[in-house]
Formats: sequence, C-alpha cells, structure tokens
Amino acid sequence: MASRSASFADLLLAFRQAKKAIATERGGVGLFNLAHFEMYIATRIRQLRRLLRNDRWFDAIDLGSLVVMPKSVNPISTQKPNIVRVGEHCAERVKLGVRLQLEPSPEFTIAEVLYLWEFGGALEALLDRESCVGYRLRRVRKDGVLSREAGEVYDDWTKAFQGYRDDPIRVGAMALQEGKRIVITSTDVASFFDSLNPSFLLEKSFIAQLREAASQLGRSFSLSRYRTATKSLLNKYQEFRYLRRSVAGAGVDVEIGVPIGALTSRVFANVALSSLDTYIIKRPGVILYRRYVDDIVIVSASEPNLPAPRSRDEVLKELFPGFAEQGKMNS
Repeated sequence: MASRSASFADLLLAFRQAKKAIATERGGVGLFNLAHFEMYIATRIRQLRRLLRNDRWFDAIDLGSLVVMPKSVNPISTQKPNIVRVGEHCAERVKLGVRLQLEPSPEFTIAEVLYLWEFGGALEALLDRESCVGYRLRRVRKDGVLSREAGEVYDDWTKAFQGYRDDPIRVGAMALQEGKRIVITSTDVASFFDSLNPSFLLEKSFIAQLREAASQLGRSFSLSRYRTATKSLLNKYQEFRYLRRSVAGAGVDVEIGVPIGALTSRVFANVALSSLDTYIIKRPGVILYRRYVDDIVIVSASEPNLPAPRSRDEVLKELFPGFAEQGKMNS
C-alpha cells in the first residue's frame, strides 16, 4: 500500500492503530492531541491525505513536541556519617532523573503506521521470533503483510514481558535439576535510544538484507520508495535531536539517537541489535537468550567441574566483547 494512494479508510484505520499504541504507553504522552484530532477527524484526515501525495511521507508533517518525563528520584544525603542528629530531621535534597521524550503529533504517528504497513514485514523478518520478544509488530502474516484491521500495531507488551521475566527462571531451574552450573546474566545497553545511529537503515548492506527478507516473504520491495521514505523519516528524527539539544545543551549529538515515543524507533531499535542476537545465541553454553528491546537476559550452563566465572565483569566481557569494554552494558 503506497502512502500516496492512501484512502480515507486507510488513514482512519492507521489512526486507530496509532491511537491504541500511544494510549498503551506509560505516562499517557500524546493522548490530548489524539483526542483533539478525533474531534475533527474527518477534516484532519482529509488534510493529511493532501500531505501524503509523494513518497517523502514525513516532510510536510509536524513532528510534535518534546516533553520532559520524570525517570527516577534519588535522595542526596547532606548529613555526615559520623554525626548523630537529635531533634527535627532536616529535609534531604533529591536528584531527579528525567527522560526527554517525543510527544508525536497524530499526523506523524499515522504516517509511522503507514510506514510500518509498507516496510514493517521486511524489517520484522530480520528478527529472531523466539529471542527478541519486545515491541514485535502484531499479526505479521507469512507474506509479511501487517493487518490494517487489527486494533494494535504491536503485540501485547505485558505477555511479552512476562515471558522475558519468567523463561530464564524456568530454564535455569531445569538446568540446575540436571546438575549443571548456571549463570544468569541480566543487563541492558546503556542509553541505547540516545546512542543509536539510525543511518544504518540506509546502508547498502542493510538494504540488501531487507530486499532478501522481502524476497523470502514473496513481497515486492521498492528500493527507491524505501530510501525516500526512510530519508524523510530520519530527517524528522534529526529535528527531534535538535529539540533535545535546545533543552539539554550543546553536548547533545544531533547526528545520533532515535526518539523515545516514536512508533518506528522501537522497530529500528530491535533491528539494530539483531546481529547481537545471532551472536549471543551461538555462544557456547548459552541455553537461553531473551531480549526486550535493550534489556537482555542470558542463561548459560556448564558442567560443575569447570571453572566458574570470577566476576560479573568477566561474564560481560565474554558475552559482549567490545560492548562491555566501552561501558555500554549495565548489569
């Protein structure tokens, strides 16, 4: 389905999926804008159709705005440890951690759904179905076509996260019953969305993988349309990075990073780590590997007579050579 020929019904169905995807996000960011869009939905969709008449889908569409979301609150104690205070306790200062997040416009989110309808099947084909469990596109048929009639664009995250959490415990317990020594490693890629360079989406080697994936699905793949639409989308990503710099300061790199809050960035984040998935799955001793976007858990098993790992850092360096040395893995 080409966005240039998107019908009123197509855009209405895309709005339905966009609305559900935004509504299920924590914090409710973007819900007010969606409600306002829905009040004038016929007019807004007709206006959007006029903006989608060429393959540069995102050029004429408003990106949205930047919101500052609280992430963590950590107390900062000012009392010296060798002093015992008698009387009224002084209030402690706190350090507030925040996340800069995109509040996408309804038009931008609808265009993202159209993008996923068009290219999401080929992108999904690059992912391992069993090990990559977070933010998987919903109802991808064998030919890679996403269902426009489905209520959601993504699978239910609660079920996926439950499997991510429970499967390692189940598999580890079974290995222990068999007399194995196990190591369960839980880690994540530090500041992954902010440090991801999405330019890989336009590299020749990656596009070749996409074309091969589409071919295996029996789908046609327009190289020119993919490049044009993706360049248009990545230009909007850069617009978001400039918004981040306006708030966070000149230290923000405007060449890398994908926006938290965008539907497409979740798929791109998954695809960016697909080669890591393949690498870890093939590692000796790995009996289970699960990844929920940038959160990773690995269960490794060995015979009890073999030397045990000496430290957490040793385990990370063995499993993630290059990543751990650069300080990109948290545990």
